[in-house]
Amino acid sequence: MSEQHAPVASQATIALAEELENRLLHSLENVEPRFPALAQLGMEEVLNLFFFLGAYAVSAAPKPLKVPRLAELAMSRAIAENGAAAPLDWPHGFSSFLDGIVDRNRQVDAPDARLQQRYGYFYRAFQLEFNNPAYQFLYEAFEAHVRSTWKGQLARRHRNLSSETRTSHDWIPLLQAAKVLGVSNKTIQRYIEQGRLVGQTYRTEAGRIFGSVSRASVADLAETRKHWLTLKAARAYLGISRKVAESLLRKGSMTPISGPSVDGTTVWMFGVRTLPDPRDSCLQPNATADEKPCDGAL
Repeated sequence: MSEQHAPVASQATIALAEELENRLLHSLENVEPRFPALAQLGMEEVLNLFFFLGAYAVSAAPKPLKVPRLAELAMSRAIAENGAAAPLDWPHGFSSFLDGIVDRNRQVDAPDARLQQRYGYFYRAFQLEFNNPAYQFLYEAFEAHVRSTWKGQLARRHRNLSSETRTSHDWIPLLQAAKVLGVSNKTIQRYIEQGRLVGQTYRTEAGRIFGSVSRASVADLAETRKHWLTLKAARAYLGISRKVAESLLRKGSMTPISGPSVDGTTVWMFGVRTLPDPRDSCLQPNATADEKPCDGAL
């Protein structure tokens, strides 16, 4: 008969066994805890957390806590390993656990996905199960994962998230970006298409356009727009008449970076770097015929 070897326990499972032994036989004050993040939890709370995380890691069913075949060694082992792995290297293990939840729900790249869709059944169950202040560290780690990975907007309806997370989230609605920049919603969509803003949009079945924009890219563009010049300001900067400016526009010597033919806005705007050099002889009113004009504009 061939000799059968017992499966080797994982690092997480060993740590779980040591944690339970320390809690049962020793005072945690006298030993180094294997799960420092859980030091403030009692034995019952720790066991509940391990089982909850393990069950959600191995099951995508609507009610993962009702585990079938729980008495089977393979299922119990999987729950123990996954439940212990999540809080072992805190908060990185928990972040990896949430990555697995998101991947399983296949909502990572769907721009129209809601936050609850992204985290599946775990999103609501997590909030109901761990509403004790002792689990605040869990909420902080969950919100950190949302902030670093979620590219959708966070509305006021996400009341289970802190006010700080909702108001400082890296991604804002199209309408909010439009208000910051003083342009229309459609212009924001064009800016995203042109690469001026970092964001994503999607169309609903009813044909409405929604999406989110990087808060940082909006701030950068707002700062850049402070240095844009209107046509009147550009003429004053170059010291030319309206007629000369219009001629330069037709010939391409003055290139607008915003305006009717660029992004649909009603006012022509120019960047200083896109304008001719004010010292160029072609811009002088007494320029002679043999002097090289600005791309033939004059």
